[in-house]
Amino acid sequence: MATATTTATIDSRSATATATAKQAAPEKEQRPQLPPRSKRWWPVSNPRPTQAIFDLVLLGAFIAWQRSSTAHNFYSSLAARYSVFDINAYGAFGITTLVYWAVAGLFAIVDLTHWPDIVFRYKVQPFEKVTIKEYAKIAKVAAKNQLFVVGPLLAGQAYLAPYPVEASAVPGSWATLGYIAASIAAIEVGFYYVHKTMHNPRLYARYHKQHHEFTAPVGLAATYCGVVEHLTSNLAPNAIAMALLRPHWSVATFTFCFLEISTVCAHSGYNLPWARSSLRHDYHHFKFDVNYGPIGVLDAIHRTDTSYRAALSDALARAKGDAGRARSELLSRLAAWENGAREDEPAATKKVGPVGRGDSGSDSD
Repeated sequence: MATATTTATIDSRSATATATAKQAAPEKEQRPQLPPRSKRWWPVSNPRPTQAIFDLVLLGAFIAWQRSSTAHNFYSSLAARYSVFDINAYGAFGITTLVYWAVAGLFAIVDLTHWPDIVFRYKVQPFEKVTIKEYAKIAKVAAKNQLFVVGPLLAGQAYLAPYPVEASAVPGSWATLGYIAASIAAIEVGFYYVHKTMHNPRLYARYHKQHHEFTAPVGLAATYCGVVEHLTSNLAPNAIAMALLRPHWSVATFTFCFLEISTVCAHSGYNLPWARSSLRHDYHHFKFDVNYGPIGVLDAIHRTDTSYRAALSDALARAKGDAGRARSELLSRLAAWENGAREDEPAATKKVGPVGRGDSGSDSD
């Protein structure tokens, strides 16, 4: 019953919107349909294994680097030339900032130029454009959060409890994976409960509404939020876990970067077959009270992903077990409804985010 109701809701909202969106968008910008499953590369039909491979490649590359003599010589050189504070504060800030802007910048190039087509074709909402002016607004907030939240947080950590930098302190492979796994678990717990709390009607407008100002998601907007939200939900869980575990500086910095890449992909608005899908995030925007967590473990425990699972299960049945097509078609229906809903909104209410979604003025990460 839940599956039928959820699917009917999505289909009824998106049917008219799809036609409207197709009329509004130039023909060349229509997202092509996936070819038959038999003619597709395996990962395109099996997105979850592909996402795991992407993560494993990043982790494997880091582990291989950590085990190399080059890495140990590099850390020894750093420790000899710079103070522990400088490495923990300025070094970590420089690396994490560069990674964030590099990954988000790649998505921005595709968003603004629609090139290369091999990437843009996977845009969830190709009819909704984010202009250079809007990107500048997002960039200003992201830069503010990095300068006035991330910077001081790293400086405070570097002063109070700096991570070791010496090559002799580099942990083994299994210990490194354990540190990263512990951080991911902390993010799942901390982000889920803080995020869900911020969806309380008494807190949403003040602390979380800004994040949903742009209903067409872009990677750079992963940190488009207020200072309180960025500190408590995005940064604090990982910072607390790392402060308690005290890993090597390189492990803490890599973990920060790994989480950054994941959240930028989740907010990118692209359903790339070789990277993390934005489906969970987009469905959370569609239905206010679902998918609060970044991974989904606590959503499953608290049953805050019931409608999401029902919709995905129905889409999978329609696609005859083809996971790639099921996710693509579900995202297309959500995107079409989003576009159609905004076409019907008065100009003054557009880009507000939660307005008109059947809730009390809320939406989500």
